[in-house]
Amino acid sequence: MNSKRSTVKIMTASPNATDHRVFVGRHPQLTLFRDWLSSPDPPTTVYAVSGIGGIGKSQLLAHLYHIARTSGQNALWMDGRACVRTPQGFLDHLASALILSDMSGSGPDSPMQSLLHAIETGPVLLVIDNFEALSAIAEWWTYGFLGSLPDRGVLAVLAARTFAIPSTTLHSPADKHWVQVPLDPLSQSEAHSLVVRTLPSFPWRIRQQIVTKTGGHPLALTLVTERIHAQQTAMTVDPQPLADPLPNDAPPFYQVLSSHWLRELVDETLQPAVDVLTLIGSADQDILSAGIGQPLTTHQYFSLASLSFIQPGHDGLVLHDLVRTYLFRGYGRTPAGLHAHTSGSLGGRFG
Repeated sequence: MNSKRSTVKIMTASPNATDHRVFVGRHPQLTLFRDWLSSPDPPTTVYAVSGIGGIGKSQLLAHLYHIARTSGQNALWMDGRACVRTPQGFLDHLASALILSDMSGSGPDSPMQSLLHAIETGPVLLVIDNFEALSAIAEWWTYGFLGSLPDRGVLAVLAARTFAIPSTTLHSPADKHWVQVPLDPLSQSEAHSLVVRTLPSFPWRIRQQIVTKTGGHPLALTLVTERIHAQQTAMTVDPQPLADPLPNDAPPFYQVLSSHWLRELVDETLQPAVDVLTLIGSADQDILSAGIGQPLTTHQYFSLASLSFIQPGHDGLVLHDLVRTYLFRGYGRTPAGLHAHTSGSLGGRFG
């Protein structure tokens, strides 16, 4: 296995890297998946899993892949970041996935021929994480790749921060059914179940604090519990009082997650507009322009709307509630002039 090229190493790391993590919740998504698997003649379908960064998209995909593999189903794991962003690069990556899943056949078949042959033997699950990395070939993937697959027997589960796909009641141009599968933070009961299973010896009060302050965000929960585990491990070497995992002023995971989300800002000139949305929650193009003190172009406005943590609302764009909470807390560690400048600009409009 070590002799395989680097794309294979990336691809195999993702499913296995999450095997040790506790998986809780996501019952509607798991039911949707199991219903497709149990169907005697399932239609070819695309499940488009979307959500803000760290919400658990990759972990859900890894769990679905694990279910399929352990139940004897044909399953392929791919990662959009691990292949060249061309049709041939995608097919090369598919060839590696087929080899690793023992679905490549013994002859010199092309990846598509091997995949079609595998579909003839039974339903195939195709998992593609980080699908947004393939945006340059998204049209080819829909028309050229997906369009060439049979109408039955394939479930493609894609994960990306956002998707521009048809309604769940319509069909894509490739005549394959797309289903939107948005992920939200875990419910209080699900988050509490995760904390109980990872920190069983902790008092209920602290576990509830963790659930409340993380807002049920899976990555935040993971960061907190891993930090506590690290502290507990360190105590076995040098006994010290366990530090507060959630200090009131600035929980460490706030900075990590804020940076995680803001990495989506390829255009740094959009940062002031995000600051405005953090402070006032929602705004249209005119209000954003007033808030940043200069005109926000239509292109910039639509670029904002494409971010995973910003959604369209009745009065313009709306910042995701959980993200707003985290970013707003982050302002406590930045110069006060940011708030003063933005508030002053808006005050001139509404004052």
